[in-house]
Amino acid sequence: VCRGRLTGTAECYPEKSPKKPRRIEERTVILLRCGNRYAVCRRKEGLLIGMWEFPSFPGHLTPEECIGKIRRAGGEVISAEKTVSAKHIFTHVEWHMIGYAAEVSAEIPGFVWAAAGEIRGNYAIPTALKKYAALMRD
Repeated sequence: VCRGRLTGTAECYPEKSPKKPRRIEERTVILLRCGNRYAVCRRKEGLLIGMWEFPSFPGHLTPEECIGKIRRAGGEVISAEKTVSAKHIFTHVEWHMIGYAAEVSAEIPGFVWAAAGEIRGNYAIPTALKKYAALMRD
C-alpha cells in the first residue's frame, strides 16, 4: 500500500517543509536614569508582552531621535550617549538592538523608577535585555 516502501524511498517521507527565515527586528533600548534611579515599564505589545523592560522603540534611532523621544515624553535631557549593541535570537524573531544611556533632570511620569538593586531584585528583566541591565550603577 505504501508507495515509498514499494519504490525504496520510504525514508524520504514525510518531506520536511523548509524553515522560514527568522524575522529581524531592529530596536533601540534606552537606559534612562534620574539620579540613582532607572526607568522601567511593562511591554504592552509584541514579544515578551507584560514583562518589564527599559524604555525601547522599534528601529535604530539616531542620538537626536532618542533625545527627541525623551523630550516628547516630558523629560529634560542632561546627557545621552550611545552604549552597547546586542543581538537576541528568539525562535522566529531576531532582535538587533542598539542602546543609549540617558540622564534626565526629573523622573518622567508613566515609568516605574527604581534603584538598580531594586530592579535586579524585584523586576524580572528579560534575558534579551540583560546586557543593558548590566550597565546600571548601584
